[in-house]
Amino acid sequence: MVAAFSAHSQQLSLDSLYSRDTDETRVFANTLTAWRHSMPTPDTQVMSWYTTLDIDLDNTRQGQLRLNLQADSPAAAVTLLPGVDFTGAAVKARVRVANWADLAGLTLVFGSDGIAATNTVTLDLKSRLADPPDGEWIEVVVRVSELERYNDADLARIDFAMIRAQGRPGSHVDVGTVSLLRPATEHAAGTEVKIFDPRFDVTRKLVRNAADTGRLFNYGAQVTRLDVENDAGDARLASDARVLASASFGRVHLAGSLGVLDSATTTTVGSAEAVWQALDPLTLSLGHARNAIDTVEALQADIVQDAFTFAADYTAERWGAYASAAEIDYSDGNDRSMLTTKVHAGVSEKSATHVYLRTRHYRNSDPYSPYYYSPESYGRWLVGVSSRVRAGEHLVVAGHVDAGRQKADGESDLGWTTQLRLESRPAKEWMFKATMGIDQTRPDYRYKYIMGYIVYQ
Repeated sequence: MVAAFSAHSQQLSLDSLYSRDTDETRVFANTLTAWRHSMPTPDTQVMSWYTTLDIDLDNTRQGQLRLNLQADSPAAAVTLLPGVDFTGAAVKARVRVANWADLAGLTLVFGSDGIAATNTVTLDLKSRLADPPDGEWIEVVVRVSELERYNDADLARIDFAMIRAQGRPGSHVDVGTVSLLRPATEHAAGTEVKIFDPRFDVTRKLVRNAADTGRLFNYGAQVTRLDVENDAGDARLASDARVLASASFGRVHLAGSLGVLDSATTTTVGSAEAVWQALDPLTLSLGHARNAIDTVEALQADIVQDAFTFAADYTAERWGAYASAAEIDYSDGNDRSMLTTKVHAGVSEKSATHVYLRTRHYRNSDPYSPYYYSPESYGRWLVGVSSRVRAGEHLVVAGHVDAGRQKADGESDLGWTTQLRLESRPAKEWMFKATMGIDQTRPDYRYKYIMGYIVYQ
């Protein structure tokens, strides 16, 4: 199980993974992680940005923010929120555009998963207006129920707001206060909560802090205890201790770790990753990771792997594609070249159902290692379906099932995987997640796993 405790910007979690395969190899991994996240306190609103060029500091006034439209990407400003309840409310936005004909899009995005902005509701302001006047402030009020909703955003816990504008380079958009309006009831008067309140001093401070990461820098520590046993009854324990850090610079996110693996001897381990939001639908990433290999034989011989990975992920409204090329160098002299792909398409927005095709191919330069599974060549093609639905008020059920063919050293066989995930929606301070699955990962070999955690925040 995983227990996580959050106090404003601190988090402590204990993760456990249990797995067993048909060769009776067992892995039990416990990971304790402590993070200090640079998050706003409940009474603080912080503005961020995608690039420093987006914000025109020379023309910013108290209570308004001016966005400069760029040629290569939308201009944007971001606010991190302390978990605002959007349920049953309305959104009021105040904007001004010198020439609306120069504007291709003006969108408000609200998310329930932080700056990742994966689970969101959006409002296309430009499409709501008919012949808006140039150069005048306009107020737009829209009920939250009328916003477009993506990937099961949790309206009871919105912690991210962004306004984006794109159009003719050199044009600008003035943004005033964006508020959440709550209707009056028989027990309480109507209220207005400011969720985007431009202030010149805050904007200037955060733009100046871009060089030293300012409030977007996180750090922590992690300790993993590995307990591995093989079919002969031999067992091995190992410890992996690391320091962690991450930083965000608008469209670029950097993360890394560094530590030691204590097995037969002490070995340096760690990771480094750079993720770039190149375009709105396209994300590119480059990474390196040195990790232990979770077999008794590899831990006894201190065999580790260095993985160098380049990946591209394209996500459109109804379909997407992913590709990853990796070069994995093992310390026993073997090199593995691997290509992983996935293409998916949405078939039901209501139930978040997708169909997909995914593949994996790799080749080992020095095959048949006694330390880990390493055929000379391996290939797998799987076709499947995935879905994510809300089951009641507080539970989300998700999962996938797929099947296809796999081929190892010329031997072809049936391959399939299945996974079930249960996730509670935030109810007071508690939330839990559990994942279980089976992977028929190669001929005559079946991998079974279960993971779970519970969160208190």
